[in-house]
This record gives sequence, structure tokens and C-alpha cells, in this order.
Amino acid sequence: MSPDLAGLIALLEAPAALADATGTLVVVNDAFEGWAPGYRRAQLSRRPGGSFLVVEGRASVAVRAEAVESGFLVLSSGEGAGVAQEAVITSVVRRLDRARDSLENTLGAALRERPPEPVVNALHEALAAVEELRALRQLVLGLSPTQTGSRREAVNLGSVTHDAVAALSGPLPLTLGNFPEDCVVDAIRERVFWAVAALVGALSRAVPEGETVRISVESTADSGRVRLGTASGVPTEGLDVDPARQAAETAGGRLLVDPDGAVVMQFPAFSGASGLVKPRLGTVLVVDDDPSVLALMGAVLRREGYGVIEADNGVAASMFLRTRGRSLKAFVTDAVLPGRGGTELVLEARRWLPQLPVLLVTAHDDDVIGEVHAPVLRKPFTPNAFRDRIAALIAEEG
Repeated sequence: MSPDLAGLIALLEAPAALADATGTLVVVNDAFEGWAPGYRRAQLSRRPGGSFLVVEGRASVAVRAEAVESGFLVLSSGEGAGVAQEAVITSVVRRLDRARDSLENTLGAALRERPPEPVVNALHEALAAVEELRALRQLVLGLSPTQTGSRREAVNLGSVTHDAVAALSGPLPLTLGNFPEDCVVDAIRERVFWAVAALVGALSRAVPEGETVRISVESTADSGRVRLGTASGVPTEGLDVDPARQAAETAGGRLLVDPDGAVVMQFPAFSGASGLVKPRLGTVLVVDDDPSVLALMGAVLRREGYGVIEADNGVAASMFLRTRGRSLKAFVTDAVLPGRGGTELVLEARRWLPQLPVLLVTAHDDDVIGEVHAPVLRKPFTPNAFRDRIAALIAEEG
């Protein structure tokens, strides 16, 4: 039994235990001791009618057992689905928090000692890497089945699907297909995110060697669909779509299998989607970790007739540049971002898309921008100033 897996049990507030492959309980948490006193040495019995803890001379206790590495996670029968995933997510987030706090304290103390300039530069680079831990923390929490909202709203299915794919660690056996910009559905955004991530992960783990999962988004008059499949159809061996199905249903949609062997998540079209104006001036990628600035830039661009792709960290922005960069009209980014810095993103864009107009927005001094040669708009700026700068930038490059 993996020590890491055993350590997850202590993180659960609900009664939980781990059993080995023979059904013998090997680890229990404090809540389990209080819930089922005397069953610490019980044997897990899995029968057609359910799973039970069995101790000679005592009544059997009904439980729920989820298969995990080299055994079973044993939960009280009243616990909902997804507790195993939640334990893993909680563990990862706590480790990221500890690593981030330790690095920030150590690096901050080193900077206060006024080291020579080369060391200062190295320490600042290390602090930028700490920001990536912060971004990863948010991405991990986005995969949590319990860290979600419950309000249905207008959701851009293509954008959420991109975010979910970007949140998964790679490399994945994955190719990206069509992602219409106007596919707006009526759903709970966070749970759509979880459903897509869970399904992509399940398919990626189950596909035979040499196969590739293709993911695309389809927009129809009455629904939007996330479609995943391989050339030979969906693999059935070892494929677990239950977490994705549950998330899709709680998000307001459903999961089904097409006749050609693709798994499809379908969500109803948003009732106001027909009134949305398709972008007539092209699409702009805007990146900022300040929600108010991101909302301002998005609102200005949409009012002018642009489509907008928004990202609040450098990791997601890099994903969008790689997958949708050739369709962009312009790229706007903050200079300092969690995950990857805006100046680094500008250099990426210059390599991959040398003709793409780029604008840096920042409240920092020129030393943050460094040797990156790009137009700069200083914060704070007014909506009109941003509008005029974008128009001039695109006209200049055009």
C-alpha cells in the first residue's frame, strides 16, 4: 500500500479506511474509530448486495468501497461519490501550500540580506516560480467535485473546455479539434470544468498505446456538446466515466455514447445565446490576474465588436496561444502573472506568431519588462485609452 495513499486517510473528516487487496483493513482514521468502534480489525466483504465490514460475533456494517491503488478506500455508506478524488485534491493542495510558504519565506529572507545583483536576479526568478505554485493550486482546486458553485449561468463551452485541458498535467495523448467561440450553454461552470477534466483524464489513461484522444466542441441550435473519441472508438477496458457522468449531470447536462464510439457531454443552449453577436473584428486574448482589470478589458473589446478569450494566469494563456493563436487578432497581457510571466508569454508569441499584435499592460517599472520589445500601456488606464490603444495597435500591424 502506497504511503502517500495511506496518508490521505488522515485528511478526510468523514469515516474512512484503507483495505488491502485481500480486504483486510490496514489504515483507519480517527472518524472511523468513532463511527465503528471495534471494527478496526474488520474484513471487507464485497457481495452482490453491497460491501460490508465483517467481524466475527458482530453484525456486519454496510459501507461503500472504491477501488484504489492495491486495494480499496472504505467509506461509510452515507458518504457521497467523489470522496476519493477529494482526498487526493486536498492532499495536493496542502503540499502546494507548504512548499509555497516555505519558498516564499526562504527567498524573502535571502533578499533582505541585500545580496549582489546576480543573486538578486536569481532570487526574483525563483519568486516568479513560486507564483506558478499558486496557479497550480487554483487549477487543482478547479478539479475538485466539492469546490464548486451551484448557480447555472451562460457558459462558453469552448473556453471552459480549454481551461479544463490546460489544468491537466501532460503530455496527454490528445489532439484538439473544433472550438466554436459562440457555443454558449446553460450550466454550472465549475462542474462543467470538472466533468471535462475527469473525462479527458479517464480516456487518456485508457487509450491503447499509439492511439490519440480527439476533443472538440460542437454548437447546435438547442445544445452544446463536448465530444471525445479515438479513431477506433472509445476504449472500454479500464475506462471509468462515472465521475464525469455525475459532474455533467450536476452541471445541468448529460453524458452519452454516440453510435460511432465517442463519449459526448451535452448541455442545453443558453436561452439568450441566439441574441449574441458573433465577433466581427476577430478575437483578442486578454490575460490579467486582477479580475477587475480583466473584466474591464473584456467589456471594452466586446463592446467594440471583438470576441474575447480571457485567462487569469500564464499557464492557461500559454495553452491558448498554442491552440488558438493563429486565429487571434491581438494578444494583451499583464507583465507579471502567476504561472508564467507576461514577458515570457510575449517572447513565446513572438516565436510562434511573429505577426500577432501584442500589448503589455503593467503598473511596474521598466526593469520588470526587461529586454522585451513590445508596446506598453501603463496601469491604471481608462476604457477609452485601452480602446484607442488596441485600435491603433491592430491598424499599425495590419
